[in-house]
Amino acid sequence: MKNWIKVLLGAFLGAGIGAVLPAKVEFLHGLTRFFFDLSVNFGKYIFIPLVFFSLVIEVYEMYRQKTLKKIFLRGLAFTGGVSLLAVLFGTALTLLLSPQRLSHIIPEAEVYRVPGLSDFLLSFVPSDMIRVFFNPYGILFPVVVLAFLIGVNLSFDRLATKSISNLFDSFSKLFQHINTFVVDILWIMIFFISLRFSYSLKAGPALNADIVYFILFLVLEAVLFLFVFCPALLFLFFKEKNPYKLLFGLMTPALTAFLSGDVLLSHAVLIKHNEKNSGVDMTTNSFLTGFFAAIFRPGTIMMTVSAFLMILKSQSGLTISFSSVMIAVLLSLVLSLYTGTIPVVGSFFSVIVMCGLYGVVKSDAYNLLVPLLPILFGLAAFIDTVCSGLSVYLIARQTGSVRIVGAKDFY
Repeated sequence: MKNWIKVLLGAFLGAGIGAVLPAKVEFLHGLTRFFFDLSVNFGKYIFIPLVFFSLVIEVYEMYRQKTLKKIFLRGLAFTGGVSLLAVLFGTALTLLLSPQRLSHIIPEAEVYRVPGLSDFLLSFVPSDMIRVFFNPYGILFPVVVLAFLIGVNLSFDRLATKSISNLFDSFSKLFQHINTFVVDILWIMIFFISLRFSYSLKAGPALNADIVYFILFLVLEAVLFLFVFCPALLFLFFKEKNPYKLLFGLMTPALTAFLSGDVLLSHAVLIKHNEKNSGVDMTTNSFLTGFFAAIFRPGTIMMTVSAFLMILKSQSGLTISFSSVMIAVLLSLVLSLYTGTIPVVGSFFSVIVMCGLYGVVKSDAYNLLVPLLPILFGLAAFIDTVCSGLSVYLIARQTGSVRIVGAKDFY
């Protein structure tokens, strides 16, 4: 049976069981949370070392072949271009459809704390190299920087560094093999992830009409961006004959991203599907997927700007000035390099920081956001993952590093 069929069955079965379990039972809340955390942790257990060792050896190989600069610059161009399109699309749609003002739902307790700016920035450059693997916020960017430094400098004396490059290559292949095993049994993990997602929606606070309306708006925004706007761009500007085949090939990592809200877990799945379904060669795939997992956050940016504009509307009335819109766009882009890179909660942290900079009371912003968090996290990771997969494919096609894979051969 195809892997994507098993994952779909696991997701539907888990969601169905979660929907019928009795709500607000402390034992079930703890049990479903435990298996959710266990599944997510196991799914991304080796992803950071996989990215590190793979990036080192791929940077080394591309640097020797003089293709590193070309692919790296294309990766940066897609990161900036898609992020700008995402924030403009989210801003325009939020202002155009103009959802109602949000009402407060007081949470039982504060769940997340926003990291201080100085502590967060210092985590990017720790006091020693080893600490990049123990980042308290779970961000991948410091690991990617270290991998770049090692990969480029492996070329200074190929004879002296041959044994080191062979070691990194062996570790890369080993972790790729382990990751394949993890993706092969993803259907088991997705069952528990889906069960928890469904149960958390059922057992969460009762939502009033305007909160439900805004959640539906966020879902509509993601659907229009990924399944209307992006395919149109692919067809018109990249001459892709069937963009929906590409989206179908990314279904498993996209579903994983939405249900878990964890971009590292979804990229651990994505790295396998880029190879099997999109036909991207291993060197380009490992390099770009690891790079995008660290910094590429178009979905996080889109959810950030939409949530911020709605909070601003809820605080200041139905009219938002043009200057406020421009500030929201710029802040969301800047913060995508700050709190946006934190897995799962990046969009939430970004909105809170923006509200603080704009003078919105933190507790008010927090109370407005809490009911939206499961959907906000899921949609942000969903868009991040799909855009990452599409961008890897397009860059690989432009550089001649892709092969054609038929839909019937999808993994």
